[in-house]
Amino acid sequence: MRDGVEKTTIVSVTLSEGKSVMDAHNGLIHCVAGSVAPTFRSGSAVGLNVGDVCFVGWGKQISGMVFCRNNIFVRIQSMKGTFSVADMAKFIDNAIVAASGVQRKKTSTAE
Repeated sequence: MRDGVEKTTIVSVTLSEGKSVMDAHNGLIHCVAGSVAPTFRSGSAVGLNVGDVCFVGWGKQISGMVFCRNNIFVRIQSMKGTFSVADMAKFIDNAIVAASGVQRKKTSTAE
């Protein structure tokens, strides 16, 4: 606690390794199918290029997101909704790419 204000942030991270890319994508579909959001924004629509496929929440701050990279499904969510998980997602995505030994595809937008 600093100046009487608690500075705690709780972030939930779920990583699930599938036997195939399709398994990871099915995990992502299962996750978004249970959401109450009527539509989703792609990460690339807000300049966040992580994963092979990525969806983020609708707030100004990216406090929640799901993505797949190769056969890995990732869900990241700030439990208080006030912490952007974008940098954490980039870190996790880069770690997955590095561990896989597969080169990342070049994209037309800056990361």
